[in-house]
Amino acid sequence: MNISHSEYWKEVSNLAESMLGEALQDNGNDLEVAKEEIQDYRLHETIDGHMWIIYTTYHTDIAEHSHNEDYYKYIYCSESLGEMVYNGGVEALQMTIAFFAFQADVQYKLQKLFEEKEAA
Repeated sequence: MNISHSEYWKEVSNLAESMLGEALQDNGNDLEVAKEEIQDYRLHETIDGHMWIIYTTYHTDIAEHSHNEDYYKYIYCSESLGEMVYNGGVEALQMTIAFFAFQADVQYKLQKLFEEKEAA
């Protein structure tokens, strides 16, 4: 099953909106506390547990549709990437690319939502 471009971006928006809504609800509508919680663990856990990251069949689609397909390069050095491929194969690199691209896209959407909330 392939992810379409519009399906990808709809999921990015849905994840960001639901994550912010849950964080606000869990923290008494305190935006600053909600933002901190999202950055501390909620964003990572949400992306890490998403079926598009768990199942390798989606990884190339994420890289294709993301605006941040190279974001992993800010996290890992060339040596680490080489070791990753050596130990886990190309699939490990594809998962890393997908994870960080998806996370960065959701983070960007969250930032826009934060700005909207702050302006309101």
